[in-house]
Amino acid sequence: MRVLSVSAIAASLFCVPLIAQQERGDKELAFQGTITVPFQDPSNSTTGTLLPRFGFFLTRRNFVGVENEDFLAKGYQAAGISLLYRFYMGSKGSRFQPFVGVAPGLLSQRQQTPVEIIVTQDSLNAAANQINASSFPTATKQFDLNFLNQVVQNVQFGCPVSTASQTTCTPVLPAGRYVTISSFQGSGEIGLKFYMNRKFAFEASYRLQYVDLTKTAFAQNVYTVANSTLTSTSYAVSFTGPTQNDGTQVIKLPAGTSKFKQNSQNLFLFGFSYVF
Repeated sequence: MRVLSVSAIAASLFCVPLIAQQERGDKELAFQGTITVPFQDPSNSTTGTLLPRFGFFLTRRNFVGVENEDFLAKGYQAAGISLLYRFYMGSKGSRFQPFVGVAPGLLSQRQQTPVEIIVTQDSLNAAANQINASSFPTATKQFDLNFLNQVVQNVQFGCPVSTASQTTCTPVLPAGRYVTISSFQGSGEIGLKFYMNRKFAFEASYRLQYVDLTKTAFAQNVYTVANSTLTSTSYAVSFTGPTQNDGTQVIKLPAGTSKFKQNSQNLFLFGFSYVF
């Protein structure tokens, strides 16, 4: 008489092999969530991140894949893509699979940046030279130069562009704009995966992530002094624009500041994976 064990019956019912481990050629789809605790100001800067992942096992121990990092916060968005390599150290058939890994990649950050208003220096110099080259009395020239400088200051301060005399004005600054910064990121990780069965696993890991944050975004509305008309009794000036000049600039860290510590953060990851 043939007798089947309870474990064999369970395996046949669920069509899942008893071995709880990845094998060569397996594909994996995973999702991880994280609590981010920066080195600096952790009480006010702790955030959340989602990291979906897809890859396959070259061997039982070696995994390669691609992962996406998505982060959202008020006035800030970031999305990154990284290559991932993991080495699993668990014994064959074990439900517990400790691992170490590395994940180099790129991070694209969209930051809402205040808009700075500027008037090009070349056009301002040309308008001033026009005044100085006129045949008007010195007092008239000085009045016109003072008026020109006052109007330019008002424009850069956020006042509406006008040809009328501006002794005082109410600033109307433009709204901020989103500017994108692309930066290198790299992570090293250590963690543990627990297989609930052949296909489903829970995993937890710690990562030390480095992101190059030596660049900051800027946004500018650039005006040009287009026309300046002067007579012996009046002076008028007008502007063209604005054109947008958005980009990034390098941040100089204070002397003695550790760049690694400034740009690194701790990631505590928790998630699940599906092997097929």
